[in-house]
Amino acid sequence: MLQIKFILNKDIDRELWDKCVNNSTCNLIYHQAIYLDTMTTNWDAIVVNNYEAVFPLPNRKKMWIKYVYHPAFTQQLGLCTTNNAITFFDIIPTILSKFKYADLYLNYTNTKIQYSDERNNFVLPLNNEYNYYTKNYKQDLKKNIKISTKANLHYDKKKQIKAAIFLYKTTYKNRHKYIVEKDYQNFDKLCTLLDMKNKVFTRAVYNHKNELLSIALFLEHNNRLYNMMNTTTDTGKKVSANHFLIDKIIEEFSNSNYILDFEGSDVTGIKEFYKNFNPINEPYFYYKINNLSPILKLIKS
Repeated sequence: MLQIKFILNKDIDRELWDKCVNNSTCNLIYHQAIYLDTMTTNWDAIVVNNYEAVFPLPNRKKMWIKYVYHPAFTQQLGLCTTNNAITFFDIIPTILSKFKYADLYLNYTNTKIQYSDERNNFVLPLNNEYNYYTKNYKQDLKKNIKISTKANLHYDKKKQIKAAIFLYKTTYKNRHKYIVEKDYQNFDKLCTLLDMKNKVFTRAVYNHKNELLSIALFLEHNNRLYNMMNTTTDTGKKVSANHFLIDKIIEEFSNSNYILDFEGSDVTGIKEFYKNFNPINEPYFYYKINNLSPILKLIKS
């Protein structure tokens, strides 16, 4: 019989938590205790048996309503388990007993359930030679790489964490209105912590005038490279700098055990851009719980 417990943040054993995540089939960076501690307002959890399975529940209050929310820069969470017999269906009654509203982004190892929405996430295993990937590039990508090659661009490996965050924030502030200043501060703090473990890096592209055209910030965990922030300037777009940047990243890390995680996307333009690299779609799932009264539903919305 499963022992399914709801545990408050202060009582979560971080060591056992990370041990479960690291030994699970998903083992994504978003589930790590350091990530949740830094990127959420507060997170409690469901723990099965002695950390045989874990389910993080980031939560906060709007007026008097306590609800599960989706933290910024956290693509997917859900169930992590070292026992495949334990499923989301075992967990959901406990969630329902604690929260009347929840936005749940279940990770790619969780089985799709009824009434959940499938979301795209493209990944590219980099265990082949570089030529293997270029042969599979779509024609539109090959054309844009030719444009960028003629522009005399330079691929730069020096670490520029704060520059990458600042450019992303200022470029996409109108697109990502749900991301507030505190979220960027939290992400900056997370990068500082991960940088101490050499788990964060940037790659950038400059032109012959030494102008920054495109920059990407990556987090690394369990041989997975997370494309967390990818920004291209208007000048960079004219010479296909981002096509050049991703191609160079693939070249640099090809023939390795890394997986390039593009971090999405369901946005048409971004989705088509990533599909040009012939990646694998590794979908995850969005599931909403809304058992609020009609009046409270209006307040929450």
